[in-house]
Amino acid sequence: AQVDLRNLGSQRVLVLVDGIRWVNESSASGVSGSADLNTIPLAIVERIEVLEDGASAIYGSDAIGGVVNIITRRDFKGAEVHASYGEYSRGGDTKDLSLTLGGGGDGWTGVFGVSYYDQESISSASWEQSRNCQPGAGLSACSSGTPQGRFVFNGLSITLNNGTTTPVFVPGNPNGGTYHQFTGADRFNYAPFNLLLTPSERKSVFASLNFDLSENTRLHVKALFNNRQSFNQAAPEPIFVGPGAGTGGIADTITIPANHPFNPFGIALDDSNGFVFIGRRPLEVGPRQFTQNVDTWYFNVGAEGLFNLGDRSIGWDANYVHTVNDAVQRFTNGYNVARIRTALGDPAVCAATPGCTPLDIFGGQGRPMTRAMIDYIRTNQRDSSKQTLDLWSVNFNGDLFDIGDRSAALGRCMRLNL
Repeated sequence: AQVDLRNLGSQRVLVLVDGIRWVNESSASGVSGSADLNTIPLAIVERIEVLEDGASAIYGSDAIGGVVNIITRRDFKGAEVHASYGEYSRGGDTKDLSLTLGGGGDGWTGVFGVSYYDQESISSASWEQSRNCQPGAGLSACSSGTPQGRFVFNGLSITLNNGTTTPVFVPGNPNGGTYHQFTGADRFNYAPFNLLLTPSERKSVFASLNFDLSENTRLHVKALFNNRQSFNQAAPEPIFVGPGAGTGGIADTITIPANHPFNPFGIALDDSNGFVFIGRRPLEVGPRQFTQNVDTWYFNVGAEGLFNLGDRSIGWDANYVHTVNDAVQRFTNGYNVARIRTALGDPAVCAATPGCTPLDIFGGQGRPMTRAMIDYIRTNQRDSSKQTLDLWSVNFNGDLFDIGDRSAALGRCMRLNL
């Protein structure tokens, strides 16, 4: 959850907590230039101040859009329990629980809070506007990576015949008549596999202590831990191989020999025979699944106070902050493309490779991949990223001098002119 002012992007809005910069988020795709507001439990918030004017002169370019300053509770006394439950008509049950305790004594105050939030998922298939790739566009807006397979040669794009369309004969194909020209009607609707609302679970603990060291000096210590566990899902990952696959990686270098046991065309599938690419989405592998675990740690110790400079009162504060946002994502039902290359390559090389099973990407849904094929090419992927913020700051504020009566007179003159 991010904040955006004036549509300049969340990376141009600075988020502060009690006037101190908050750590930016991390995710499986890398580190971000924005803060995740879900790392700050609502139960500890006293108020939120928004500086709508750009503040880049003070804070830098990440405050061009403005500044959001979240003020936490520090003088709360008593106990507060919050509980809520809600759901949409199509699911997405949401539970929100929090407990806040506060108290104090002679020269000290303390606040302690715990919170729990749980949101369940809603499938894109459960809502008419999200169950298709593009509402009203039909299959023509969907993916060319189909379960039946798409086989592209120079000037020819075909898919396995489903018995309802006119077959085409493929030169060099001993099984001529099993394919038809690929059209928009053959595209794959991936939307029902996706999630419209992703499930998320958050747990937070917060503590804050304030001590009066003297009449004009106060020491504070704050600590927070927030954990988010969430999940996302997408349609089974398609496999694209061949010089025209366009992946920019190993898949673009894959060719399939004529003697591969599942090659139905009787020719080597490489540049010499006009081969462009093969694309197939094996539903039998299962949907892509992404599980995230994100920890946020925060520690702040500091002091604040007042002192006199002549007849003027000057405020000051000094802080040290150490905060970490650490994200780990586990991606399942992806592929090891190097193993796909081996399983589609020379059968002798595959036979000499432990665990290798020749891969069938030619049979469509009528001839799904076997478990041995899937187990050889399927792999899990682990992504992680972390942002750490260590910050020392000392600030002074107050009136240093008055311009005097001339300024006041100028102000009166300006008001008259306006």
